[in-house]
Parts: sequence; C-alpha cells; structure tokens
Amino acid sequence: MANTIIIGDIHGCLTEFEELVYQAVRPGDRVICLGDLLDKGPDPVGCLQYARHKGFESVLGNHEDWHLRWRKHEIRRKRDGYGNPMRPKDQTCVVQNEALSDEDITWMWSLPKYLVVGSWVVVHGGLVPGLPLDQQDPTRIIRLRWLDEENNHIPVDYANPPPSDVHHWSTVYDGDLNVVYGHEPCSLSEPQVTAHHRADGREVQCIDLDTGCVHGGRLTAFVLEKGYFVQVKARRCYAESVYPIPA
Repeated sequence: MANTIIIGDIHGCLTEFEELVYQAVRPGDRVICLGDLLDKGPDPVGCLQYARHKGFESVLGNHEDWHLRWRKHEIRRKRDGYGNPMRPKDQTCVVQNEALSDEDITWMWSLPKYLVVGSWVVVHGGLVPGLPLDQQDPTRIIRLRWLDEENNHIPVDYANPPPSDVHHWSTVYDGDLNVVYGHEPCSLSEPQVTAHHRADGREVQCIDLDTGCVHGGRLTAFVLEKGYFVQVKARRCYAESVYPIPA
C-alpha cells in the first residue's frame, strides 16, 4: 500500500535529501515537501531540481516565494531599465536565482500554499485561528509563526526576542484538520507535536517537521498513514542559526 511521505525544510541539503528519500520512499508513494528547498545549504538548486525531476509535490515556502519575486523584478529590470525594489539577502542568493532554469521557476509558480490530504493539511508556515482555509491570507500561510493576544500576525525580528505576550500559532490552532508544517526549526533532533482536544473528544495535532538539517540537525519525514517519522542526520552544520535552536 502506497504512503504519503511529507518532508520538512531541506534548505539545500541535497545529500541528506537523497538519503532520506532512499530510506523512506517506496515506488508508488506520494512525496510532499514542506517548502524551503532553497537557500542556506550547499546545493539549493540541486534540491529543487531533484524534487522536480522526481515528480515530488511541494507547498510554497517563503524562500521560494522570495526567489519568484526576485526573478520577476529582475526580468522587468533587464527589459525596461526598471529599478528592482528588492534587496538581496546576499550575493549567494542572487547567484542561486540566476542558476534556476525557466522550468524551475515555472514549477515554483505552480506550488500551492497548502494541500489537504485526508484529515491533514500541509502548509509551510501556519494557519491563523478562526479562519477557514479558503479565507487564510496566502502571505501569512507561508510565513506565520507568532501571534499577539488578538491573534494578529507578528513578523519575526531576529535582532530581538519576541515580546512576552506573543504565542506560536500552533498553540492556539482551532481547526478540525491535523496540520503538518515547517518554517521554524523546533529542535535539532525531534519534531514537535502539539495536541489539541476538541469538545467532541477528537485529538487534533500540529506537527513541526523542521528539525534544522541545514543547521546541523536532522532532515525529517513523516509517513502520514503510518504515523511515524524517518530521519537523516546532517553531515555537518552548513549554516549557523540566527537564534538558538533546542538540541
């Protein structure tokens, strides 16, 4: 029987990506990536092309979104002498963007903001409580982490810790579907599972699969139908995290 294999943030870790696929994926399985195949790691373009050539699915991550917007502005700049209003994160991102083929860009434009698989929803960032899926802000779905007391999105400020009155969206999630997400490394070892108990007795889970592979942690896959995880240890730390990640 075929399984659905959901893979956390890859960020250019092609060796670990290939090893995880070898360990976890069998012929006929459906593979869904949580986005953020690009940036940070040693071979981001290779990761995206590997996923595309393998016929894997993915939701859109904020890093793919950045590259799509950058490419769009660059095309206009080269054609019309227009000033690109975006600031590159660094020169590596610019070089990486230039290495993405037209087929890669087309594939990224096709990526959905979320996917529903049975009783699960797959997103990159998160979901705002109180809103059905079709009313979620697509720019929030791929970036959401912190909410204030009124459940308004609080953008991440890496230079400062979040205010004391904010909470992670997964702690107040009120939807009926289980959620698998990434975007923020929860640990360098184990995925984080947050359970919510509904009035009818059902348990709804939010599972963070980003275990910081690019930061020296692990690349994690969730075998949805079987309910277990498969992990590959990072060969090394490819990029230092800008904030502490629990071991």
